[in-house]
Amino acid sequence: MNPKRGDHSIFFPGSTGKVYQLDGYAPRVISTPAIEQAIAAATDRDFIGFSWEEPGHSFYGLKCANFTFVYDVSTGLWHERASHGLSTWRWQFVLRAYEQWIVGDAESAALGTLSTSTFTEFGNTLRVECTSPPIGQDNIRLKHSRVELVFEQGVGVVTGQGSDPKVMLQFSDDGGRTWSNERWRTLGASGEFKTRTIWWRNGKARDRIYRYAISDPVRRNLILATTKSRASRKDIRRAA
Repeated sequence: MNPKRGDHSIFFPGSTGKVYQLDGYAPRVISTPAIEQAIAAATDRDFIGFSWEEPGHSFYGLKCANFTFVYDVSTGLWHERASHGLSTWRWQFVLRAYEQWIVGDAESAALGTLSTSTFTEFGNTLRVECTSPPIGQDNIRLKHSRVELVFEQGVGVVTGQGSDPKVMLQFSDDGGRTWSNERWRTLGASGEFKTRTIWWRNGKARDRIYRYAISDPVRRNLILATTKSRASRKDIRRAA
């Protein structure tokens, strides 16, 4: 388990299975119970740490053969990254040189650079996926009449894949154990800035999770996610 410096701090996983950030000379736990459970269950104990920056954010990544978890220093939140078709991220290292962030690909032994305008990963599909917190109200069945994801619209490329970019939405009513069929909506071809990404008539649920994904090589800037959900008088009387 190797320490890694990032955002003027040192990050490292400890022998207890927790992940720490040095606060001066004192280690501060930054891992969550979910991260610690994944570390405890990992069959590969050869962890790699790396840090880098993207516009407005500093990141610390912790990788092994089972997973790659990334800590956003700016927000204090964790997320998981895995390359398309793999269980972990294909990055093997990242370093700063020549005024660029240079990354090494563990799959092809190639070198690349981080770019905010590139939406593939060493020429392969770069898929983004986001899952919402549970949506519910006192265990009452809610009618989900509308879900809208507000993206930067009209981001389609001129030709080829991404000329009519799509976003896929699914939902789960059993805590993520099973998911609905995929339902696709457009993000708008190039210049179609007034496109709206809306799903109507999404049924009823007591406790629902939504998940969206985008794999087209276009910008994926989510601005707002909204849902119109309410309980009918009939369902309220039943709950009472």
